[in-house]
Amino acid sequence: MASGEKAVVALVPGNIEVSELTAKSLESLRSQSVREEELQADGSLSLKGIEPGHYTLFVAAMPRAVETDAEALESMRVTSTQVEVVAEETNTITLTAP
Repeated sequence: MASGEKAVVALVPGNIEVSELTAKSLESLRSQSVREEELQADGSLSLKGIEPGHYTLFVAAMPRAVETDAEALESMRVTSTQVEVVAEETNTITLTAP
């Protein structure tokens, strides 16, 4: 994360492909998300209590000072990856926002 940015992680069930992030697609992802958390300042995050299954993990980085969804979308950098959550296992994922 760049200085002055925040990053939000959303965990969505299934294999989700998003070719273009719009206000509508962002709202849809948020409504499907089983967990949404802000990353720590060091870029780390721990999600516990997630049901086993296949998920798409989205990370969106944006300036902390955005005031509207439109400003957030305009400046947002998004990356995603597929994740398989297995009971009683720990997954470590490394992502780099574009």
